[in-house]
Amino acid sequence: MLNGIDVLLLKKSHFIKDIPLAIFTSYNMYDCNGERVIDNFFNPNYNLKYIIEPSFGFFINKDENLTEYNKIPILPAFSEETYKKLLKVKVILFDIQNYGVKNTDVIKALYEIIEFINGKDIQLYILDRPNPINGNIFDGIIGQYSRINIPLRHGLTIGEIGLFLQEELFREAKINVIKMEGYNREKFLDDIKPVFEFQFPDIKDYNAFFLYPGFHLLEGTNLSIGIGTEKSYSVFGAPWIDSDNVFDQIIYLGMEGFEMETCEFIPENGVYSNKLCKGIQFKVINKELLNSIELFLNIIEICYNTFGEFEFVMNNRDNYVIDELFSDDRIRKSLERYIPLSEVYYKAMKTLDEYTGKREKLLLY
Repeated sequence: MLNGIDVLLLKKSHFIKDIPLAIFTSYNMYDCNGERVIDNFFNPNYNLKYIIEPSFGFFINKDENLTEYNKIPILPAFSEETYKKLLKVKVILFDIQNYGVKNTDVIKALYEIIEFINGKDIQLYILDRPNPINGNIFDGIIGQYSRINIPLRHGLTIGEIGLFLQEELFREAKINVIKMEGYNREKFLDDIKPVFEFQFPDIKDYNAFFLYPGFHLLEGTNLSIGIGTEKSYSVFGAPWIDSDNVFDQIIYLGMEGFEMETCEFIPENGVYSNKLCKGIQFKVINKELLNSIELFLNIIEICYNTFGEFEFVMNNRDNYVIDELFSDDRIRKSLERYIPLSEVYYKAMKTLDEYTGKREKLLLY
């Protein structure tokens, strides 16, 4: 299979030859030959002016805090100074693996880039890559306060998201998607790349990848998800949790797709940094049957109803983080009123009806 970067370099490099360009990518992105994406652009055929780094950094979790790579300036995404410099380019390339989930820095960056180029004489080339958690399955709700009207698990490639944003919000943006070749949207990333390549902050393996759609939502609560440990996004817990009690309640629900065991861990970051947490660790055994968003809803309902210490956290804008992650306050308010979350959530999923039709029109594969 060829990713968008491979198709561009092998078959369509004349699109960008000698043209002043910038690229949004990270140090850990690779082409089909195992070469770093960024290193392909250091030759006389390309006029690379800037590297735009994700919010988690060009080098991701590396210690390097450099402002340039191979003498090319690295610009933060996105400052006013970055915007001014990007006015000097004619093409922006976008090549970074998405998580398959709405709430990511990758989609936020794509939104901001498209908003920036809208109405300007700058071309955006989105170099498409697989949806890592399957490009057919979508799940979630369209929140009342959504800026981007896609559900949590959107079932799109990053190129299709770009086209969605263009159609919905930025009609004057010049967007080109360099499609993949040989992509089957029913595949998960481990079907395509059996060996996990570290590209994502705090996601250590495919197990965490498949749990991420639901487990990242736990960051809206005072539960730890093991950030800084090898279990991050595969575990949840707190110093005050009775692990056996929670374990039994989850077993009673009869959910499929995972195994679990009680555990202890000490997170390096987050609400219980360097404190011993008791909790549950999950292992995905059937990624097709796993519904990590439903699992999240059950976890917070169990913890809210069982432990007085459980609470939703607020950000520095005095907004509930969970409301921002869902783009909706119905989940939190329903729980506080002791209304069963499954009843509220599945009723809210009717908001997907309109999305389904829009999505079908934009699918590239």
